[in-house]
Amino acid sequence: MKLCDIGNSYAKLYLDQNVVRLKIEELRRFKNEKVFFINVNERAKELLAGFSRWIDLAPYVVLDTKYKGLGIDRKVACLGVENGVVVDAGSAVTVDVMIDGVHQGGFIYPGKEVFKNAIKMVSPLLDQPLIVPEGEELPLDTKGAIGYGYFRPIVSLIESYKMPVVVTGGDGIEFARLLSDAIYDEFLIFRSMKNIVQRNNLC
Repeated sequence: MKLCDIGNSYAKLYLDQNVVRLKIEELRRFKNEKVFFINVNERAKELLAGFSRWIDLAPYVVLDTKYKGLGIDRKVACLGVENGVVVDAGSAVTVDVMIDGVHQGGFIYPGKEVFKNAIKMVSPLLDQPLIVPEGEELPLDTKGAIGYGYFRPIVSLIESYKMPVVVTGGDGIEFARLLSDAIYDEFLIFRSMKNIVQRNNLC
């Protein structure tokens, strides 16, 4: 079974229990293959219109929530967690809370690259690598201060819910390192997609 999660910056293709990261244009290589997908990328819609064997899972995704306009990627990730905080760290960092299979709400935070691009506009001196803080002590240099300022507020907010945390996404490992008792699950979205395919007898 081939699965594809098309994000804002790139696509992730699940092949033979491995995840391959591709540019959107590279999806043309799989145009004639049967692929189940979810998509949040407006640019990709026109491209996908010519992929006759690709099946959009969006109509089959049902999540109990009152949230208006919740992205399909967030819905699918949340379906993989019955109770806990779901963190998807990619182009944006999304955080959602699930209790007994019901979505309670969530919030969106800038991804690492967005943050880096924004802060360097303040001053060229702030054009620094975004490093993960080693501890909770206040940094004593600019590079440390930028990383601390990015990671620590969101980590503190996530931990304030006092629930199990499941982290996924390209930058998820860095967040999982900072969150006590967090689980990094690279395949969270793909496992949920596979369940949707099987539950609806699409395969």
